[in-house]
Amino acid sequence: MNDQRSVFCIQHDSIFTACRQCFSDFYSFPAHMHQNAEIYFITKGMCSMSIQQETITLKENDFIIIFPNVLHSFFLESEEECRFEHIHFNLQEFVDADMRFAGQKLSFNYSEFYMLSLSGFILVRSDDEVARLAQNIVAYYEKETLYAKFLANINLLHLVVKIFADHELFHRTARTSKSQKYVLETIQYIQNHYGSKVLLDDIASSVHISSRYLSKIFYEETGITILGYLNIYRINQAIRLMENDKLALTDISEQVGLNDIQHFSKLFRKIINLSPQKYRKLIGKNKSLIS
Repeated sequence: MNDQRSVFCIQHDSIFTACRQCFSDFYSFPAHMHQNAEIYFITKGMCSMSIQQETITLKENDFIIIFPNVLHSFFLESEEECRFEHIHFNLQEFVDADMRFAGQKLSFNYSEFYMLSLSGFILVRSDDEVARLAQNIVAYYEKETLYAKFLANINLLHLVVKIFADHELFHRTARTSKSQKYVLETIQYIQNHYGSKVLLDDIASSVHISSRYLSKIFYEETGITILGYLNIYRINQAIRLMENDKLALTDISEQVGLNDIQHFSKLFRKIINLSPQKYRKLIGKNKSLIS
């Protein structure tokens, strides 16, 4: 007789860090980015964030997911303390996941998700379920046992599926337009070629439309020009490379496709509001507190 039992399997630990944090006295952390996703669940007080040139204020019971490769900063505007659950996790695990229930697949549309992620974040006013799940993730992850890590990941899966379902990110394949397809292909081209010279005509040729039409629909879908996105992506990658103290800024500049160090410094200051040198010193002092 064949064993027809189902196996529920979590292949990887999706959580990089999960902890409770507290800051006060006008604490601030400069603009930065991560290759993983980031969750804040505010349990006490208030804080502010700048995310892709938008400034938002979060208060008690606010919940936010910041998507990967999104430039953001964190700061307090008073002496009052702010407490929050802070979670970093691999969102790609959920994009690639084969989630099934009672023979039905819970499909996840990568294209729709990627278009949404261009907005930078999802912010919701948490209900009791979201609050419980966020707190459970941290509580379980702080323990060292295998069952506790398993429960932390189960709660994270529950939380992400709930948030995505509330935002109708499942079963939306038919809604992906041709314009969105061209935007996604443009973004993928930039991510694959940002380290070398990137020309608009080359991108347009790769997606088989005119450069003028591509520029038009890219701006309409994202609210930013192709050059603007390329510049931000390059600076984001430069920030990631700055974590390696042995890399000189000239080397970093070259690796992100900006061979002129003066142009790199000027562009960095324009996007981050700090010189690369000052930013690197500041990020080094704060890295152990929020990373």
